[in-house]
Amino acid sequence: MSRSTSPHPPESHSGWVRWVALIVVIAGIGATAAWWFGFRSKDAQKAAAAPTTITRLVTATTGTVNDTVTANGTVAAATTDDLNFTSGGTVTAVNVAVGDKVTTGQVLATIDPTQLQAAYDSAQATVTNAGAKLSDDQAAAASAQQIAADTSALDVAYDAAVAASAALDGASLRATTDGTV
Repeated sequence: MSRSTSPHPPESHSGWVRWVALIVVIAGIGATAAWWFGFRSKDAQKAAAAPTTITRLVTATTGTVNDTVTANGTVAAATTDDLNFTSGGTVTAVNVAVGDKVTTGQVLATIDPTQLQAAYDSAQATVTNAGAKLSDDQAAAASAQQIAADTSALDVAYDAAVAASAALDGASLRATTDGTV
């Protein structure tokens, strides 16, 4: 058998080596392109987007600082109350003006109490009369029905006096909270 004295390796082995070398070269070119277009451009963008910091050394001095704040808007009260007289009548006095400070319970205005006072006085007289009648009937040993009727009349008179008192109190309009008119 004769041996080949050719300086090149056999043909089948050299074809395989060429293919591997070609694949390695293509992979290297691909990796370089990926770095060039991908990672390198992101690093350049980050560097361009980074804020620039400038440091300056100054000497501090003392002095007066004048600050002025200007604003536009609507001023509204934190709380408000709509007040009304609980009785009807003619207003005879207004004791406060816009801007006055008031305290809870302070009389702000009044209406003419003449008719309300007369109604209250009449209701008190009715209570007094009903109480006297009940006492007289009890002392005279009146029937249970009469005592019950007198007690009922006294209750009705008392309720009317309470209502007349509330109406008389309604002649004064009072502040329900501390504040400014």
